[in-house]
This record gives sequence, structure tokens and C-alpha cells, in this order.
Amino acid sequence: ATAPLLLVWFLSPVLAWWTSQPSRRGMRLAKGQTLFLRTLARRSWAFFEQHGTGRHGLAPEAVFEHAEYTVDERLSPAAMGLGLLATLGARDFGYLPLGGLLARVEAALASMALLERWNGHFFEWYDGVTLAPIEPAYVDTAASGGLALALRTFAAGLDELPDRPIVDAAALDGIRATLWVV
Repeated sequence: ATAPLLLVWFLSPVLAWWTSQPSRRGMRLAKGQTLFLRTLARRSWAFFEQHGTGRHGLAPEAVFEHAEYTVDERLSPAAMGLGLLATLGARDFGYLPLGGLLARVEAALASMALLERWNGHFFEWYDGVTLAPIEPAYVDTAASGGLALALRTFAAGLDELPDRPIVDAAALDGIRATLWVV
């Protein structure tokens, strides 16, 4: 009765290795699905392209198009983190050249360095014009955690940049996606 148990115990490292291997079948999207996702990604980047180069290189919290076009100039840790990730993603998708990525990141990080903080944590809301905290100033733990996660992911993406060519196939894909949107 113990022999099968011992066999499983001896084979467990091999079984663990085998089950952790990536699938060889690989899922492929249909051409229409790929086109839809690339177009959606390009349109999403257009928001950051249009609004993320404002006064301080940080994207606003929101843009309202109804009843009249209004930009919510507030800044938040969540928007800061997503803006940095969107910029890195734009480079990965071929929408933004390396120089554009570096310029945007430099502007955003320089502005973030100017923001008042409490014990290292960014406040939940800042005025997008003056960069002053909006009263009542408070720290949102979910927003701080989200920003920390975004910054860690962003740093890992930046670490990969030296190993990538300056111009690659993604640049051509980015041009195609832009033309599809136009």
C-alpha cells in the first residue's frame, strides 16, 4: 500500500516540472479580433497622447464629453501609475519612439517629484494646475498600493529596454494600427 505513495513521492519533482511547462498549443486570435484589439489599444493611447503632455506631463483624472467637453484637471496616484504604464505600453505597441518615451517619462517623474507627500505617500488628489494637494488632503491606501504596483511594473519594463532594438517590428505594427484608426 505504501509503494504507490512512495512512487508518487519520488516522481513529484518531475511531475511538478512537467505541469509547470508552458502549453505548446498556444492560443491564436482571429484576424478580426487582433484588429479590434489593436484599434482599441491605439484609441486608448490617443487619450494619453492628447492629454498626457499637458502642463506637467501627467494625464488628468478624466475627460467629460457630455454635455460639454470638460477636462477634470485633478491628478491622482492611480492616474499617475496608469499614465506611466500607458506610455511604456505605447512604446511596446510601436506608437511611441524611444525618444518620445524618455521625454514623457522624464516630464512625468519630474512633476511627481514636486508633489507634496505624507511619509512618502502621495495624497489622493492634486490640483493639476498648481500641483497642490486638494483639501482635505488624505492618503488612500488602495491608490498608494496601486501606484507602487504600477511603478514596479514600469521599472521592470524599463529594465527590458536596453535589450530591444531602437526600431523593431512593433513600430510597423504601430503605424498600421494608427492608420486603421484614422
